[in-house]
Parts: sequence; structure tokens; C-alpha cells
Amino acid sequence: MAQVKIDWVDWVKKCSKKQLWSIAIGPAILVLILFIWRIKSGSSEYETNWFAYALAIYYALAFSPAGEQIQYRLFPKAVPHNQYQVTNWSQWTQALMASVVLLILALLIWPPQNQGEIAVHVISAVVLGFVAMWSWRWFNGIKAQRQSKK
Repeated sequence: MAQVKIDWVDWVKKCSKKQLWSIAIGPAILVLILFIWRIKSGSSEYETNWFAYALAIYYALAFSPAGEQIQYRLFPKAVPHNQYQVTNWSQWTQALMASVVLLILALLIWPPQNQGEIAVHVISAVVLGFVAMWSWRWFNGIKAQRQSKK
């Protein structure tokens, strides 16, 4: 099995396990609190949906190189076996740019009528932008592996 090269973020490498757990769990608890608050407040489609925006930010940060490296430090068996599975900052930036383009297209094609629709556009754009990045990396990685075997 080939060794993958991970460009470790300095502060992730220096954190203790307790600090890493608090970095990983703290934002998840905040998103959960916002979700519960959203449900208890009546979930009006005309009010700002802070849960959706916090979830989109948490999702984007969790799949950043630093977020993935926190995962690798907390769960050593999660370290990828192929280089194309390791995210770098340029790939993450490309995923964010794809998300912004998808958000702009969604807002142009389906103009939002209320805050609830804006939140749906934001969440969908972020998820689809990152799925597009992973799919592209997966496709290129599989293609490179096949060509190296020839």
C-alpha cells in the first residue's frame, strides 16, 4: 500500500486530543442547539434560518484540509490510502467557488420568495459544490491509478 503525503496544518499537529475533540464537537453542538431553537421557535419561513447557515459553514469547514486532519488525528484508521483522497487548500477553495457559482445560479433560476428558500439554496449549493469536488477527485484518481497500472 502506497504512503500518502499529508501537508499537516501546524496548529492541528500541535493540538492535544482533548483540544481536537472540543474543536470537533463544539460546532456540532452549536448547530444542534440552533436546530432545536429553530424547531421550538415555530420554524417560520420568513425568519432568518441561522441553523441552515451554521450547518453550511460547519459542513464546509469540516471538509477543509484542517477539518479532515482533525479527523485523521482523532481516528488514525481514517487516514486515506490513496493520494486523491487527501484534500489540499486549492481543492477546498475550488469546492467553495463551485458552491458559490451553484448558489448564484440557483438564485437566478429560482428566485427566493422568503428566508426559508434562501436557506435551502445555501445548503444545497454547499453540499453539491463539495460533492462535485469529491466526484472530480475520485474520477481523476481512478483514471490515474488505471494509467499507472498499464
